[in-house]
Amino acid sequence: MFLVNFTFEKLSLPFLPWLESLRLQSSSMLAEGETSFTLTALHLARMDLHFSETLTLYTNGNVQLAEDIKAALIQSTEAPMYVESRRIVKPMKSLKGSEIIIHFDDGSQKTERFLAHKSNTALKGDLHEQAWS
Repeated sequence: MFLVNFTFEKLSLPFLPWLESLRLQSSSMLAEGETSFTLTALHLARMDLHFSETLTLYTNGNVQLAEDIKAALIQSTEAPMYVESRRIVKPMKSLKGSEIIIHFDDGSQKTERFLAHKSNTALKGDLHEQAWS
């Protein structure tokens, strides 16, 4: 899982213990790809809550995932998490420091300080396909 902050580019969460001392007012997480499962998204979101007071989970148009996460949040202990199911058109760097402006398909936008996500990765080459004998 990575934390995107356009000032620092890409930072790996396990190597940033100082983030907990920042205690941001809010942070966000993109739940798509390998993190588009309810339990995975909630687990990573709870990890993100170590350095922010509230968290917004973006499901990028996946309404079913948003409903599943909301249902799980109702059943679990009270956590300061919010779910946003609108489709993200474009995230872009703000001119103000390290903020990220998230543009939605309905024309609205929201500014976030941090956006955590897991990058989609793929192996290059064919080494993993070769038979070892």
